[in-house]
Amino acid sequence: MWEAQPYYDRPFAEIADLFDTVYVSLYKGLEGVRGAVLAGDRETVDAASMWRRRLGGATPDSWHAAVTALMGLDEVLPRMAEFRDHAVGVAAAINADGYATTRPRVPQTPLFHVHLPVPKDVVAAAAQRILAESGVELPRHPRSSPDPTRCAIELTIGVVSLEFTPREVADLIRRLR
Repeated sequence: MWEAQPYYDRPFAEIADLFDTVYVSLYKGLEGVRGAVLAGDRETVDAASMWRRRLGGATPDSWHAAVTALMGLDEVLPRMAEFRDHAVGVAAAINADGYATTRPRVPQTPLFHVHLPVPKDVVAAAAQRILAESGVELPRHPRSSPDPTRCAIELTIGVVSLEFTPREVADLIRRLR
């Protein structure tokens, strides 16, 4: 929901009101350590709480996760529209020459997939090489495709991604061969 709100251009409460329950991550887009929030009716939340404990999710010392979540809500959440706008520019740069394509072509959130005309093991090795050479970390675990000569990676645009221009990201993607 955090990432999609800028696209819908509606308050969080209005989006959440469409559903019986809402689950939001406190890591991923907010760049926290771990955790999530489930909102819904008392019966559903109580049942989820019981299963969380049964499955080992009730950690006794979670203050550090709470601190990073609060920092993410204060510092990262207000920038989601900026991330999405940068994702649109990055996707346009990636799609520009036809080597790789993004799905969706124009991202609605700061997360999108890049489809590459290269086998996944080649992309994984190239990402590892780029990391060793430059310290820039690209997704190192591409998803396979029904066509073994193609694969896909997932890009998430966040705080660190803003340090790279769309053209720089597209150039890095082209190096995944």
